[in-house]
Amino acid sequence: AVDASVGLVVSHHPCPFQAVKRITTETPVGRMLLRLIGAGIAVYSPHTGFDSAKDGINSQISRGLGLKNIRPLIVPDGDVASQVVGAEAIGVGRFGEFPAPLPFDEFVRKVKTFFQVATIQSVSPCTDHQVRTVAVACGAAGSMIGDAVAAGADAMVLGEARLHEAYAAQQYMLGLVMPGHYASERFAVERLSEILSEAFPGVEVFASRADRDPFRFQ
Repeated sequence: AVDASVGLVVSHHPCPFQAVKRITTETPVGRMLLRLIGAGIAVYSPHTGFDSAKDGINSQISRGLGLKNIRPLIVPDGDVASQVVGAEAIGVGRFGEFPAPLPFDEFVRKVKTFFQVATIQSVSPCTDHQVRTVAVACGAAGSMIGDAVAAGADAMVLGEARLHEAYAAQQYMLGLVMPGHYASERFAVERLSEILSEAFPGVEVFASRADRDPFRFQ
């Protein structure tokens, strides 16, 4: 951002992600913030607001996979998707259905194609698992597996999950498909740059050309 002389960084994750009490050159985060301040660069980080918005990341994933009757997985009063009517409702995650069930392996291939990833993690509860209802939550969304089960999902698409969360999903007969935290969100940042370009035609907007997934898949 400094090298490109931009005036504003719109980042999905907050910058910094964890709260800091001191900004000094002694830490990487401090040095980054001081460089931004010195260059006069503003930072805006919507994070979960971008995840949950009507046209946010989880809605984009749901539509991209071809789900129908899409609605929030969790709404503000704590209800789950099975109790929510209407895609306009505000809430966290998304939930939808396919017109007909898919074999789990076919569903995994559909997710790989959407995210354009060469490798993907999956958890199958049984050899002949079928997928019709799907929960969606980008990033580290293992804490929402219980909500997906409560909503009656056959499978869940999320960025990543912990080992014990994967075991729990298997026991609840919930399939998991995980393209990785980075992959589950980067595509939407690229789309956001296009949306902002259309909304502000006099402003040059571009997705970061230096951003990379820190994990290597070999």
